[in-house]
Amino acid sequence: MKIEQELKKAMQKFLDAGYAEASSICNAIQQFEPMWAPNLHLLSLITYKLGDFNRAIELAETCVGIETNNVNYLISLTDMYKAQGRHQDAIPVISKVSESIKNSGFNQDQKTEMIQSLLNRLKNAPADYSIPNWLSLLDYNKLEHWTIVTCHGWSGSNWMATALNKHPDIIATHSARNLLSTGDVQELKGTVIERNKARQARASQNAIDILEGIKKFGESKVYACVHTLRARDLERYLSKFPGNTTLNIANQLRHPLSVIASGVGQLRELIEYDVFTMNEVINTSCSFSEVYYQICDRHKIEYGNWDVLTAFDACSHLRYLKQDIPFASKLLNLQMEKLVSDKDYFHKAVKKIAPNIEIDNEYLETVFKIGKVNPHHQNKVRLTPAEQWENWPSWMKEMFLFFFNQTGIEEFYISHGYDFSFLQKNS
Repeated sequence: MKIEQELKKAMQKFLDAGYAEASSICNAIQQFEPMWAPNLHLLSLITYKLGDFNRAIELAETCVGIETNNVNYLISLTDMYKAQGRHQDAIPVISKVSESIKNSGFNQDQKTEMIQSLLNRLKNAPADYSIPNWLSLLDYNKLEHWTIVTCHGWSGSNWMATALNKHPDIIATHSARNLLSTGDVQELKGTVIERNKARQARASQNAIDILEGIKKFGESKVYACVHTLRARDLERYLSKFPGNTTLNIANQLRHPLSVIASGVGQLRELIEYDVFTMNEVINTSCSFSEVYYQICDRHKIEYGNWDVLTAFDACSHLRYLKQDIPFASKLLNLQMEKLVSDKDYFHKAVKKIAPNIEIDNEYLETVFKIGKVNPHHQNKVRLTPAEQWENWPSWMKEMFLFFFNQTGIEEFYISHGYDFSFLQKNS
């Protein structure tokens, strides 16, 4: 099914007041692509016209949940709330609409006209307030389509960005530096200062900066970034997101033990030349000095051994996985392990995060020839989490369990299919 073409048919039926036929088309699209916001938005308007007001509002709320700053969806939800007398529910959405318009990519005249129109509608809305055709406000095909894949480092993000970038209709960047991902091993030694500045800039950049950073690589149907943001960054960034875009977000997961194993390998490499990483590693052991010294004493290992220090710092990153969970729990979560090994899973994942592109077998074959990208871990053979656990020395296991138990992340990861039973046997 070519969902874009089908949506155009449904939209025309809607404009011609053929609500039942339009609804049938949208429902068929939903069976194929359940969370495609443009279809759910049109379906919400159709459902409202057909008199199922509660269902219409549920659909409109879902659209806003998927694309939080889409002016079109926010206005529709505002209209529906007001039409049903839910004025208190409408107030925060109205504020969001106004803010989204102000931060959008429309020119100033368009912004002024839209805000004035909104104010007039709110002031003069009649009792039988009806849903206007806000679909004509923005042409879906003229919008910029943006995909964000959030994740913590050491989670296979470079592979994912490289895989997305293999598609002719996607430009995908990677990491805080927002650089084009090609699958080559990243130059780390010569970019120490640049990488540190990019990580620090996460706190001050806005979404438009990131988008413009991707667009400099060329024109595309979809602009994507992977690991440029973490899930915990979204609340700050989405409030500044351009309104003239569609936005699809997913969070990439990896088994926490594999994340840490990868991190140990990279940190051990970085401390040979990266003073910022050295500082971070030392600060972590100082921040948890009592625990660090107790583990070292218990296992009779040297306090200043860099293998031990980097392992402790890597394990401490479980705290950052915890910080991501409140935001990641609201997103589509993708398992890195399945993305790199299951062609059908990868296919479906890309359709969800970039629904306006076509995916053929040639693209999938290209992706699954990529192989390993930028491996951090020191094992020549990829180990399962359980195998990695058995391979770790006892002091490393104790460090991992300290932060793992302290953070309480197990429940979230179990809910997404990850197994930790091997920890219970050895803890």
